[in-house]
Amino acid sequence: MPLLPPTLQLRAYQAVSALALCSILADIAYVLYWGLMPIDVSGTLMGGGYGQLMYMMRWCVTLAGLGVCSLVGLPGHRLAWGAAGMLQVGIGLWWRVGYPTDENLIYLPEAGDITSAIVIGLGTTALAVWRSRAARVRVGTAAMAPRSVMALALILGYLGVPLHEWLSEPLPYCSFDKAGNQLTICLGDEPRVYR
Repeated sequence: MPLLPPTLQLRAYQAVSALALCSILADIAYVLYWGLMPIDVSGTLMGGGYGQLMYMMRWCVTLAGLGVCSLVGLPGHRLAWGAAGMLQVGIGLWWRVGYPTDENLIYLPEAGDITSAIVIGLGTTALAVWRSRAARVRVGTAAMAPRSVMALALILGYLGVPLHEWLSEPLPYCSFDKAGNQLTICLGDEPRVYR
């Protein structure tokens, strides 16, 4: 015997699925905004490539989340792929139009990298529009429970973890743990901060 009537169960399933997709899209927007932002990396270690690598890996993780939504068949996953592509195009155009023109400084990502991101976003959107014509599959009541659990796991992963990261206080410079292990960089004669 089901805990909820079928119509209420369907609405709860759709709401959890929509929240999971929106949390992944919010994470994509965050990653794209900071990852495509042109930053002066003149004089930094490895030309600032570590930051770009971090954003690229996180972008891949967010796209993997959308892939899981597609494999599971959450309602609205095709629309989410199109929205992800449009986010990439919009944010890429924003940073491409406002790209700095100071030739004495080195900026990452380069203008060509941002243009490549725009093209990838256009391709993703076109693929989502093309795939939206595919036949829609009706979900049985028995399949809603495991899919809802998967959607809740995606919400925790793509909304809970970034919220915890954004709301947590960053470590101060020259911080050490109680065992004496260095946690952050010490520049000059800064006093040690123990956590």
